[in-house]
Amino acid sequence: MTTEHTDHTHTEPAEENKQPARPEALTTPIETIIIFNGLMVFRHDQDNRVCEVGVLHTRDHAQPHILQIEIRTDTETLTLDSDLLEQYVQAGNIRWKFEVVRGGQPAPPGIAVNTAIPPDRHSPPQGSNPIGFGWFINLESGEFHSNPLARTPGKLKPIITLTKGELFTRCLTDSIDVKQGPNTRFDFGFIAGAAGLKLTPADGDTAILYFTDPQNRPTEIFRLTDLNRVAYKVFIRNTPRSGPASGHFHLFYDRLFQGIGGNQRFDPLLHYPPNPVPSQISCSTVDPDPDPFKCGGIVVGGDRPLE
Repeated sequence: MTTEHTDHTHTEPAEENKQPARPEALTTPIETIIIFNGLMVFRHDQDNRVCEVGVLHTRDHAQPHILQIEIRTDTETLTLDSDLLEQYVQAGNIRWKFEVVRGGQPAPPGIAVNTAIPPDRHSPPQGSNPIGFGWFINLESGEFHSNPLARTPGKLKPIITLTKGELFTRCLTDSIDVKQGPNTRFDFGFIAGAAGLKLTPADGDTAILYFTDPQNRPTEIFRLTDLNRVAYKVFIRNTPRSGPASGHFHLFYDRLFQGIGGNQRFDPLLHYPPNPVPSQISCSTVDPDPDPFKCGGIVVGGDRPLE
């Protein structure tokens, strides 16, 4: 595992000199999981076989949301410098790529994802298979606005392109009500609380998050080595650092989506009395911080890239 460093002029992202001790080989099946939660927008690009993840930039909000990255193995935990990540963004480096390498060469793009909306949000999936990505709220779907939504450019930064792996719903929230203006749909059902990207040794041996500056110089943010030997868990969050917070779903409308009046805006609320999701797929078990009702991600569709 390696982390941020200064700009350099190599034609390919190069490892930083910091290299923590590597754990011994594991005997169980090895998987690397990247977990995304907080105010983020996902767009599956079917034509290019990738997925874009836009981080809603709200550092200037009364309760600032901060991009945070934490990398865990069985032997260590490493937290990246959030202020340095923000410096990259403020310098105009907003297009990041999470790339998997096999034998020294980038693996061909290929994101596997099931975006089908579940037929019944009151019936959570059973078994050990990954939960489909359709459990995320798609604000442009028939469950919500039923149309493409105009977006304000420059509000999503950084925008991370995921090129390889299986994208899935990491966990579900308890059942929600959906409020729209003065109206409420009670007991809407369960929704996704966090996303996961799963990598296996079949995908590649190294994974790198990096960007390329206007002079075509790559800068690595982190590098995960020996994916065939080491199981990594990486948390990428866009949440307040700590402390109590009210719901932040309105920020998608305040900052990103244009021309949607107050009575047309949706807001997910915890259903009362609570209808809990099974514990094995509950966000309170998988990653209890942040509260997905306050800082959950959403999906958009269409051919227009995030910007």
